[in-house]
Formats: sequence, structure tokens, C-alpha cells
Amino acid sequence: MVTYGYHLNLAPLYYGGLLSGFLLVVLSKRLSLGVVFHNVANTLLLLVVGLCALDAIHGLRTRSSRAAPSAQRAFSFEVARGDPQQFRNWWKDYVQEWNRLFQEITMPDPSGQLPFRFRPGSQVQFRESLFSINSYGLRDREFPFEKQGQYRIVALGESTTMGVTLQETDRPWSLALEERIRQSPDGPRPVQVINAGVSGYTLADGLNLLRETVLPLKPDLLISYFGYNGFDFLIGPTSILRETAPVRKSRPSPTLERFEYQWNLQRYRRRNFQPDPDPVMVARLTEGLLESHYAKLYADLIAVAQENDIPLVLASFNMAVDHGSAPEVIEFYRAVFPSVNFSILANQVHTRLIRSLAEQHEGVWFVDISDGLDGAHEHYIDLVHFTQSGRERLAQNLHTELQDLLKAEEQRHGLP
Repeated sequence: MVTYGYHLNLAPLYYGGLLSGFLLVVLSKRLSLGVVFHNVANTLLLLVVGLCALDAIHGLRTRSSRAAPSAQRAFSFEVARGDPQQFRNWWKDYVQEWNRLFQEITMPDPSGQLPFRFRPGSQVQFRESLFSINSYGLRDREFPFEKQGQYRIVALGESTTMGVTLQETDRPWSLALEERIRQSPDGPRPVQVINAGVSGYTLADGLNLLRETVLPLKPDLLISYFGYNGFDFLIGPTSILRETAPVRKSRPSPTLERFEYQWNLQRYRRRNFQPDPDPVMVARLTEGLLESHYAKLYADLIAVAQENDIPLVLASFNMAVDHGSAPEVIEFYRAVFPSVNFSILANQVHTRLIRSLAEQHEGVWFVDISDGLDGAHEHYIDLVHFTQSGRERLAQNLHTELQDLLKAEEQRHGLP
């Protein structure tokens, strides 16, 4: 009963089982079963009492922590005052809400090519932000199928492109980019930026979405902002993480929950994680980079763009920390992202990869949008997802880097 209640997170069953066991042990002490039995019984009683006491103390600390004025917004290093426990508390609630949201706006892919699709026409509230999926199955406004004279840009990517918005006025960076292009000093332009980012998608998934959903929309320009979800595609199983980091599951006993998570985390780190990659690891990640699975996926993306005569922009990926971040900031994010050091290295290698590919292919542009963004943790709600200030900064950097390309595209398409 105790085990069943623990694994299913049923507190009444779990603690009821502990109480029943406690009473049975107390009653059995009345029997003459020898010194050894009594010592074992006393030890079990102490363990049960100690465990319940630790759980009670944890409950008091958690309530105290969540009662703090900043606790509801403890998603950044500054707001959490550098306290990883506040970040863990926020992250736990955030993930539970995120899972609920995804159940409501996703569905199986009818073609079977993708792990899931957004459900067309669905809506759900996430914190103060409204997530709306249009009739094309994209997180965007409704828009006519025909371009009607507009220059159509499509943003491909992961959840960082889809937009993890929390506040009522938050918006994905695609909308912020569209607004900047339209309001540029050269005057209004008939430009539309479509958001084709999907949380949890890798570049492989993005390619399938591109072929099935995006190409029929006849885009004039593609912007790729992939990165984190494909870091394990860079080299191979001996160099890159091949298994998912353990998730902290809710248990009726917070003490045992913490012990179980730490145990799984240590096993995960021993198998996968080198906290401070040495020069040999850096060399292994860099050697054969253009033969990596990630490179092959990017080659497929480039081929699709060239076959359809669509210019392609490969944007550098950004995170809350980089190689120049303070150790205490990196440790703060390690509370939820145990492989943070490795991710920093993989991000550097990923930038080298897309820069090299852009140099080798005509019609492909690499844009570095890291200025004021990569390692600027004040623009993030976690390791990779932006606050609105981060999305606005990304749009600003993209707009700056794309101005020459957009002018050339205006001339090529005869736009005013």
C-alpha cells in the first residue's frame, strides 16, 4: 500500500500505509520476539517518525518560500535572488501547467510523420497569456492562404520560436519582427511573418512541417531558429547526451521525492555529463562536424529551400548563460538543467556548424543575433525560453541583420 501510494502520488494511501505499519510494529513490540526483533522494530519506528518529521519541515519551508512576494515570478536569477530552490519551485508548477496546455492544443499527426501536431482552431490560457492555434495548425493569427501581394516570411523553430508567453501582452518574436519591418524608416512594407515554431520539435520535425504545411503557403523567405532540441545530433552517442535528463516526479513524501530525484540525477550525470569539458571533448565535438547528423538535417533544409528558390536564414541560437557567465549564474540554472555546461559548449559548436554551412551554400545566410542576448540571463525565464524583453531583443537583432537581405529581396520581387 505504501509503495503503491508513493508511485501514484496518492498521499492518503501512502501516509495511511505508513500509519498502519507504524501501529503494527508498535503492537508487535508487545510480543516476546527477542532482542533483535525489538531493535529492528525500534529502528523502523524511528525511520517512520523521522521521515514524517522531515516531510513536515519541508512543507513548512515550501509554504514559507511560496509566500515570498517574488515566488510567483521566480523564474530568473535576479527575481529568485540567485536561490536555486525558488527556481525549482517555480519550474515544477510551470511544467505542470505546460503539460496541461499541451494536452489541450495538440493531437496525433494524421500522417504519422510528426510526434504530434497543433490542433487547428484550439485555444488555451497559459498563465495570463492566450495560446491560439489557427486553421493551419500554427501558433499564429488567421490569415488568407493567398499572399495578396505580401512578402511572406516563415519562422521555423522550437518552443523558443513558438513563444513561451506568460503575460497578457507577451507575443512571439515573429510578430515583433513583422512590426519592426513594417515600421522601419523606409516606410510601411507589405510584409507578413508567420510563426511555424512548435515546442518539442527538432530540426527533423521542422523539416516535415516545412514540407507538409509551410511550402504550400509559398513563403518568400525562411528563418531557421533551431538549436537546443538538436544538440544531441551534433556528433554521436559517445560525445553528446543521448538520453533525457531525469524529471522530478511528484511524490507524497517530499523527502523521498528529493532523494529519488537526486539518485536518478547522479546516475544520469555519471552516464552522460561531463561538467567541465576538456580540450579533448571540444576537439571531438568539432572534428567531423559537417558529417554529424545535425549537419545532414541542415543540408536537407538547405536543399528544400534551394529546390523551391526560397532564401534561407540560419540564425544563431541563444541561451541564458554562455562561456563568459558567472559561475553562480551557471549553478543557478543547473538546479533544473543539470547539463548546462555541456549545453554551453554544444551551442558554440552549433554556431560554428551553421556558419560553415551558410558559407558553403548560395542563397543561405548566417546571422549572428547574439548581441545583448546570448548570456544575458535577464532576458530569459529559464535556460532557453525568453521573457518578452528577450523576444523583442531577438526581433531587433534579426531586423538589423536582415535589412540588406530584405532590400535585395524587395528588388528581386519588385516590391515598393
